[in-house]
Amino acid sequence: RVLTPSRDLFNRSCFYVTIISLTIRSVDRLVRSCCGRDRAMGGRRVASVCGLFLIIFASTLNCVRADDAELDNEHALHGQIYTELSGTNVCVKLVNQDGPIGCDSSFYSGTTAPFSNYIASAADLAWFLSRAPHDPYLAVVAQNMYTTGTVNSLLASGKVEGLLVVGNATRPAEFSPASEYPNQGYGLYEKPLFKWNPQGNGFNLRWFNMPMVFLTNTTDMAAVRRGALLNSPATPTGDSPGWPLWGARMKWLMHAGNDLTACLRRDYCEPLGGRNVWATVAGLPRFDPAVKSKTPTTRQTIMVTTAMDSNALFHDLAFGADADASGMAVLLGVAGALGTGLAPSDKAALERNVLFVGHDGEYYGYIGSSSLAYNMEQSNIPVPGVNVTHVLDIQSVASPAVAAGGQFFHTEPADAALPAQQALVAALKAAAASRGAQLSDADNTADVGLPPTALQRYIKQARAGGRSVAGVAFTDHRRAYTNAFAQSVFDTYPDNVAPADGDQYGLCALANTIAETVYTLAAGEAADPVVAAGLSANCTRIHQYLECFSSDWTCPLFKELVPNLQLSAANAGKPQNRYVSVYRVDGLYTSVFLSALAVESAISKVWVGNDTKACAGKQNHFYLDEWCYNSTQHTTNALSPAFDWDGSHYYVKDALADGNSQFTESNWDNDVPFLVEVFLVPSYTSTIVTLVVGFIVLAASIAGVYLGIRHMSSVLNVKND
Repeated sequence: RVLTPSRDLFNRSCFYVTIISLTIRSVDRLVRSCCGRDRAMGGRRVASVCGLFLIIFASTLNCVRADDAELDNEHALHGQIYTELSGTNVCVKLVNQDGPIGCDSSFYSGTTAPFSNYIASAADLAWFLSRAPHDPYLAVVAQNMYTTGTVNSLLASGKVEGLLVVGNATRPAEFSPASEYPNQGYGLYEKPLFKWNPQGNGFNLRWFNMPMVFLTNTTDMAAVRRGALLNSPATPTGDSPGWPLWGARMKWLMHAGNDLTACLRRDYCEPLGGRNVWATVAGLPRFDPAVKSKTPTTRQTIMVTTAMDSNALFHDLAFGADADASGMAVLLGVAGALGTGLAPSDKAALERNVLFVGHDGEYYGYIGSSSLAYNMEQSNIPVPGVNVTHVLDIQSVASPAVAAGGQFFHTEPADAALPAQQALVAALKAAAASRGAQLSDADNTADVGLPPTALQRYIKQARAGGRSVAGVAFTDHRRAYTNAFAQSVFDTYPDNVAPADGDQYGLCALANTIAETVYTLAAGEAADPVVAAGLSANCTRIHQYLECFSSDWTCPLFKELVPNLQLSAANAGKPQNRYVSVYRVDGLYTSVFLSALAVESAISKVWVGNDTKACAGKQNHFYLDEWCYNSTQHTTNALSPAFDWDGSHYYVKDALADGNSQFTESNWDNDVPFLVEVFLVPSYTSTIVTLVVGFIVLAASIAGVYLGIRHMSSVLNVKND
């Protein structure tokens, strides 16, 4: 028989009282048999008093959950009542200058409520909104019904204090929890110009003030779906089943309050951030004698950049197949084309160096690009003589819409007349024509501006320093996003990106176009047309990068690049999230991308076979898979310029607060894990009745022991001292 917590409390109370009563009687008989009746009376009173305290203790014990670590949960009483979910992906709490963002449960006890009916269709939603009588509920929504309209309707009903999304094979037609104006306020423009993400609902920046989870574990989904179906009406127009109802307790303790300054001062939250990854084609002056002849303070640099992180309301499911994995794959393809297509002497002779950069934290106010741009301006990074003149930023470039429309390059309208900008666009168009790339000019006008891109931050920083930067941003959309699932759990492989076979969506052609453009600009007048035409990206490898980053991190390519890559058995063969997390925690994707970039952009490599010590002692050299690579791969801090450390905690620097990211994530109590327990929830009336009956049983037990002592004393004619 299925138990509820209230029945459990009553049953255990009766059990404890019975056991204690039998214990008192056994002690009494033992003392009488050993000591005689007269001496036994003192022992009896002692046993009775001890029994009284045992009853009180046992009643208190009923309110305390047994430690399951010491019990076989299959046979433990707690395990018969509660089903603890093991694979929940939770929405957590963030805080920025505008207040809290995300989700949280009730502070100490968690959020407990019955499940709604299983909302898998519009009819199910309509029934819940109009007829569900036992609110508040934990709404149980099938993945196909996880839409903007559904969530807003549930919240507006006032019947919901939690949400559980149950994964299935069908995703909604569109769902983007990003803003309609992604990263607005952190880039080049003070006011919104163009609605780049019209399907965006802004959930990633919304404060829900209730717990929300997305279920992907098969066992967990079955348990919640079963409970919700049992709570559903027998017919679409029927009545709700009566109590008890299946439900859950959702509990995770997030420490952060609602004020950013206080949160940082009390160490209740930490800034979002991570590590930017970079490497150069031509080496660094202090490491490479061949380029020391270049004047460090005047040598110009061309940057090829992309975002490494991704985002979703449920951070553990931030896979970002189109929204950043495609850009990472293309950038590595460009790095490989230049790294293998140019001889070391050709690289050293380049007029401009080439800097490849993977930014971290881009989806939270351009954390990575703003940090790198600011530190370059302050000369706080280990790249001597950086004078950035060109930035080519690769954004989402692999949505299915590319098959029909190709990719686009975007430019800042206000910079169209700059000679460097005109030269960049001319070189890009010439390279696209020679490579057969389906790449078109987005013709950005002043009322449209640039789409969300790191290029905005570099232009902004350059203008602040009285300089200019020529740049382009590559996307799979001319105007509004063609990715209907931007920054959501549904931006997955292979549903939302190019297939791994062939070059149907032109990723390889795009990589070759960018590589030829970069070489032409970097070599200047010395550019050799034959060398430019011979640059060729590894098309197979580009698609492998796309598949591995967005689908399977145990793929052969990643095992080759990172031999010591360790994933738990539960994560083997699955994509890994690329949520940026807090600054002190480096994402796994950073290490993988660093290794890939080091190999692809290597200045030179020498085969050494199994001699693993061949690279030892050589600066900027490393051994991998029988080769000794000479590469300049590095990482730098990706922390918003708005934050600083005073020796004990982070704080916001007022002078740099405006226009810079101030996103933080709440700390949580390690002793209070993310807990979701499914059980049979009794009605409020039943709970009160059980509590009252429990107190009556307790009072009756105490009275029974007391009266029993007095009665036995009078029967045996013993005075009570």
